[in-house]
Formats: sequence, structure tokens, C-alpha cells
Amino acid sequence: MKSQKIIIIGSGGSGKSTFARELGKKLDLPVIHLDSEFWKPDWVMPEREEWLKKLENLLSEPKWIAEGNYSSSLEFRLNKTDAVIFLDFKRSVCIYRVIKRYFMYRRGTRPCMADGCGEKIDPVFAKWLWDFPKKVRPRMIELLAKYPEKSIVILRNAREVKSFLEGQAIDENI
Repeated sequence: MKSQKIIIIGSGGSGKSTFARELGKKLDLPVIHLDSEFWKPDWVMPEREEWLKKLENLLSEPKWIAEGNYSSSLEFRLNKTDAVIFLDFKRSVCIYRVIKRYFMYRRGTRPCMADGCGEKIDPVFAKWLWDFPKKVRPRMIELLAKYPEKSIVILRNAREVKSFLEGQAIDENI
């Protein structure tokens, strides 16, 4: 049976949003961009209970692709999903892409971001991005290991992503 509920995780700059849009088209699944659902205008964070309630509502739909990290709700999402795709790219690639994205959208808001949340690279995000391979990634891998019943696909570079989207890998893995 094909997966109808898929989460996509990975470092900032790994291409989660772009990949989700492409996969959504291929599988005819609606895409949820967690960044656009989480943030309020001007980068205001919701209260935890408010966020979890919204997330519960979003993931109560019968089929979806949800892309984004939000470690505090990852286990919640893992309990709702059929499959996980982890874009496990090198730090250098992610940093390059984040900088490129900044220059591309610095005067506005990128399509998968909440209104009023202009593109930025602040010290908190820069540190999280830098620390991702050594701090966040190991916790994600450890958490994924707790869900052997889930279909988990790890893609490590753009070539693997392209091959996955173009080939039989979708049918074989999710």
C-alpha cells in the first residue's frame, strides 16, 4: 500500500520544501509546509498548546505530506505518519543553499513561509544550522530508530533526490 501520510525532515537548506512540492505532485498528495503553519507574522511563535492543536488538526486529514523539522513535535508527527523521508545533506550544501535563499528572498517572504516572516539569517538560526549535523541529526536518527514499522528513506544528496523522484524508488520505498 502506498503511503498517504509522509513527513519530510532535514537541515535548513536541505530542500525539504522543494522536494515536498515535487513529491506532492507525483503522488497527488497535499503538502503542508510547517513553517507557514507554525509562525505568526513577524516571526512570532505560537504557544506550545496552540501549535499542537493546530498540528493535530492539520494531520487529521486522510492524506498529506508535511515538511519541516520542529523537533518538539517530531515524535507527535511520527505517530501520525506512514513514511519519513530524511534529507540528510552535508552541512556545506545546506549552508550554501540557505545563503542563496537569503539573497533570493531577502526583500520578501518565500512561498512556503508564513506571511510577514521575511527571509533572514539570524544568529539563532545560523547556530542551529551549523550545529545540525552534530546535535540535531543524531537525535533524529535515534528517534527514527524507535519506529521500525515506518517506511524510512534517507537521501544524502541532490543526485539521490533526483533519482528517487524519477525512478521506481517511490513505489519501492513509500
